[in-house]
Amino acid sequence: YGSYIYEEFLPDLRWPRAGRVYQEMANNDPVIGAILYLAEMLVRGTKWEVESASTSIEDIEAAEFLRSCMHDMEMSWANVISEILSIFTYGFSFHEIIYKVRRGPNERNPKYKSKYSDGRIGWRALPIRAQTSIDEWVFDENNELKAVVQVAPPNYKRVVIPMSKGLLFRTKVSRDNPEGKSLLRNAYRPWFFKKHFEEIEGIGVERDLAGLPVLTTPEHLDLWNENDPEMVALRRQAEQLVAS
Repeated sequence: YGSYIYEEFLPDLRWPRAGRVYQEMANNDPVIGAILYLAEMLVRGTKWEVESASTSIEDIEAAEFLRSCMHDMEMSWANVISEILSIFTYGFSFHEIIYKVRRGPNERNPKYKSKYSDGRIGWRALPIRAQTSIDEWVFDENNELKAVVQVAPPNYKRVVIPMSKGLLFRTKVSRDNPEGKSLLRNAYRPWFFKKHFEEIEGIGVERDLAGLPVLTTPEHLDLWNENDPEMVALRRQAEQLVAS
């Protein structure tokens, strides 16, 4: 509806609010954090290779050029994969494509610095646009995704990034939903109850160990005398003192 997607029936798990929920689940729950870390390490341990489409000189050169681009960015290819794997937590990951002219290792301007001096256009970086900063999706009249709207700190300005300048990764494609589906979605309900039960249990343990505050009045003072306005006001102050 408009720039937002309402496939999710739980309001707390609709974007952009869902980003904060999944972030809390991934960072606070030890079981979820361990599983996500294990999955990331397994994928990061994979060996990435580039094979030419054929034995022709053109295809071999194209494969070599792609390989050189992969390992000529501001961040390593392994770190790029690591950021892409945030799809496990959030369901999707959007990366903007930033290019550069390869002017050699002695170039002072970081926009053009490269291991190669061939003057060709390669990747400078494929930086992630944090899921928690994605505010809207822009569709055309045919309901095709055309752009992503980011509102990020510290300026919180509305920035429109066209899909032609980005890469969108998803865990699954259901009704072509750009938000995918978080691996944590099915764990949300048990995590929600676990979180609140732990808080309630922690409060109970704290009260059992620390005791409950008790205020005892002097014998001649009748705080429960409803007919005496002074006693009524004094009792309210005492109750507030104990509750605080």
